[in-house]
Amino acid sequence: MRRIIALASTIILLLAAVPANSINHPDMQIYTNQQQALRIFSNLKPVYVVASSIGLNVTDTIGVQNVGDTALIVSVSWKLAPEELQRKIRVTPSPSEFSIYPGEYRDIFINILVLSGVFPGFYNLSIIISWRSDSTQGGSIVIASSVVFTYILIGERNYRLKVVLKQPDGSLTHGDIIVSYYYANKYVPIYRVHASNFTFFVIEGRYLVEVYLGGIKRSTQEIEVNSDVIIPLVFSPIYISRFSVVSKPLTSRDSLIFSAELRNDDPLIYKKLIAVTVSLFRGSEILIRNETIATLTVRSTVVKDVLGYLEPPEQWTNGTYSVLIEIYSQGKLLYNNSYQISLTVYAPVIIKYFEELTLPVVLIVSILGILFGFIGAKIALRRVGLRYLLKTVGIIAGREYIAYDVRRNKFTDPAYISGEWSKILFAFNLLSRKYWSKPEDIEKRRMIVISTNAEKWIFYAIIKDTSLFLCIHSACNEFDLLEKIARLKVYFSKKLQEHSLHEILVNPEETLSDITKKITELFL
Repeated sequence: MRRIIALASTIILLLAAVPANSINHPDMQIYTNQQQALRIFSNLKPVYVVASSIGLNVTDTIGVQNVGDTALIVSVSWKLAPEELQRKIRVTPSPSEFSIYPGEYRDIFINILVLSGVFPGFYNLSIIISWRSDSTQGGSIVIASSVVFTYILIGERNYRLKVVLKQPDGSLTHGDIIVSYYYANKYVPIYRVHASNFTFFVIEGRYLVEVYLGGIKRSTQEIEVNSDVIIPLVFSPIYISRFSVVSKPLTSRDSLIFSAELRNDDPLIYKKLIAVTVSLFRGSEILIRNETIATLTVRSTVVKDVLGYLEPPEQWTNGTYSVLIEIYSQGKLLYNNSYQISLTVYAPVIIKYFEELTLPVVLIVSILGILFGFIGAKIALRRVGLRYLLKTVGIIAGREYIAYDVRRNKFTDPAYISGEWSKILFAFNLLSRKYWSKPEDIEKRRMIVISTNAEKWIFYAIIKDTSLFLCIHSACNEFDLLEKIARLKVYFSKKLQEHSLHEILVNPEETLSDITKKITELFL
């Protein structure tokens, strides 16, 4: 009752100060007459929750904009109801008085300081914004004001609310932790911090804890607090952000080829070894279980493309299949998601078995099988296309290198394209010293090939101590690309004649501006 009486008294005093031709209203837009107006934008929280033994020190803003056509003088004051007798609640507006010109926007910083030991209770805080014009109308200065309301809730006891963010394998991760308090039939955000674990001091009540990372809500939990509590929130910052089918099987014996984009949103993850596996289901029947399609090392925030091949378990049939992609670290599941794929294939070929085949028939069938298999593989690779098989083209000279990300059409560090780059670079340095130590060695053995689980790196000498390199899918045969690589060498040789090696390494965007056209010409 005391709070209501005090609030009513404040409003009456403010209304008494406003002339008859002005409007006093706590909405976003306030007009006093046709010549002057002030628009107010409050960024104060609806309620500030404080533990009496801890206190509070926070600064928020109120924005004001002069949308009239005359300059205004603005003054800011505040009032607390009921009055805090110990003077342990202090509010400081900055600036407290200023001029604002037509069209100008200003922020008013409101610092709310609550000292420890304040009496528990529910306080109404009114921020009073008054303004007047420099010009007089009828011998008097035009005055108007508006009030921005908020509340300060002070609890008698404080509790520790500890939030810990973990990955499924037990290691810590980071995110934006938002703690909201249930007030006036809705959750009001009261704390926000970026951390892996953090302890909030709160009062008794109902809370909502949310975690965001990379603009995505990762985890959430509601909790009733009446004692100290620890909330572990488990989520993986490493996940599959995109899945697409590259090539569906046309017959019952073709392979299913798909592409997946793996993303990590936690910049503090370093050298985390993960395995990407795939399982295949037809209804509830499992056809393939946890087949590894890639082993990767994750460093900082990164986006990687993963290409997967699924051979038919026996033969494809018309219907819907489920492809389950899982990500593991240290044998523990980090992420899983299932994707539905509908297949329509040609009827399987009827095979007749004979008790005995003569040697000539066996030889003819074997030769035809190898021939058609080779042609089929070539056709399959062409159907997959450059986008999925060729990842990187670059130049390396000693310890300096540049790499062009073919799929994203930009120059970047190879480590951001492949998690295996550091291993590949180490292996290349060893092999090049062994096989390319002399010019005659280079003429004899121009190509060095290094393979990993899902990638194949081809290094091809241009001149002594300078080589081009490609990163392709491990399914490709490097000898099929010899002609294309040789033509790519001619391209880089001409660029080295036109520009210095240093100029190419420092400014590849300009010196190699036509590389996209050249790669398209050679590999598509």
